[in-house]
Amino acid sequence: MIYLGVSGIVSKKTGFTLIELLVVIAIIALLLSILMPALNSVKERGRRAVCMSNLKQLSLANIMYAQLYNGCFLPVEGDTSGGGYDVMMPDGTLFTPQYGVWCVNKSYIKLLDQRGSENLGQHLSGSLGSVSYYGLPKKFRCPSYPSKKASVAIAAAGGGTILQTSYGYNVTDWWLATPGSAEEEVMAEIIWEKGPLIDQIKRPADKILFTDALNPDVTYAEDQGNYINHWDVHGEFFGWEEWSLGGGLHGPEPMYRHTEGANIAFCDGHVEYRKKTEMFFFTDGNQPNAAATNVDVARNNRLWSYFK
Repeated sequence: MIYLGVSGIVSKKTGFTLIELLVVIAIIALLLSILMPALNSVKERGRRAVCMSNLKQLSLANIMYAQLYNGCFLPVEGDTSGGGYDVMMPDGTLFTPQYGVWCVNKSYIKLLDQRGSENLGQHLSGSLGSVSYYGLPKKFRCPSYPSKKASVAIAAAGGGTILQTSYGYNVTDWWLATPGSAEEEVMAEIIWEKGPLIDQIKRPADKILFTDALNPDVTYAEDQGNYINHWDVHGEFFGWEEWSLGGGLHGPEPMYRHTEGANIAFCDGHVEYRKKTEMFFFTDGNQPNAAATNVDVARNNRLWSYFK
């Protein structure tokens, strides 16, 4: 700004006052507080879409597997179809799973990813002082999975090595069987060793095949899917010691990591997103009580049990 004074032209510099700066900063902070939830929501929708794509490929590979193996889906832990891939340890040695767990099953991984074991790799952190390995090829990891936080897994091998994944294979029918009974032995053979026969699955478009989880196996049975006593309390928990948290087992349960819901790959190959209230059901209008004693078993079985 230029002023004309008695002694000639005078130049005066102008700028923001402290109050004006504070007002601008406050406005920017307010806008950010409004926009950030929306931006986070957009990011989560993107992660959810990638996760759904992963599950779609997992389910289609399983259907192709069944076409090659007498109409049976992939066994959860069976060495009848090629065993498992060896996983390279940091010291150059190989970790060989005791069984052909589905997430490292050679025949299945070759259908899922032609590069196969080249994509199997080390998890980003250790678990309870042990080394953790991610079972599926890395590109099939759920993007909302807390990769910097080691998780519960199926089994420890020599040296405390743990195999893990971010998706679970539905083993509810085995969990529903009475422990030690003949039914449990039959279900163990079907689910774990041979894989369920597609033609025997009732309403495959309504049955969960894979879903978001921490364990390679997942179930709703024995209160596992109960979000009131599990997810709402512990979220994505850490370590073996938490299997007894809250007075019940934890581990083979769905993880509602996508805005309080999870993605599901169904037995017919299609994929859906569902809220936690659409994956575990209570009676009385799906209004759970504090003790969660009003579980709607029939409705849960309709979604989770292959044979009911």
